[in-house]
Amino acid sequence: MVESPSAQLVRVRKLLDDVFSSDANPFISFTTHGVVVAPLLQVIGYPNAAFNLTTGQAIPVLVKAERLDVPESLGAGDPPAPAKTCPPCSP
Repeated sequence: MVESPSAQLVRVRKLLDDVFSSDANPFISFTTHGVVVAPLLQVIGYPNAAFNLTTGQAIPVLVKAERLDVPESLGAGDPPAPAKTCPPCSP
């Protein structure tokens, strides 16, 4: 199963909320797979959330966290869907 885009956004937002509310370090670094980059950029409001990274590339992003009053209920996003595969990859 593949996580839906809306579920990815919820999960990334929860991650950032948790890190920024519980970690007092002035600098925090995330290293992740490319599939998490787009939702991460979207959650932080990056102007080009569809930024496409190829293997071996990195994107530096500096974020200043500020506490906002937002509803605690973010929902769960869409349920997972079956992964789409290309014909050579299908059984």
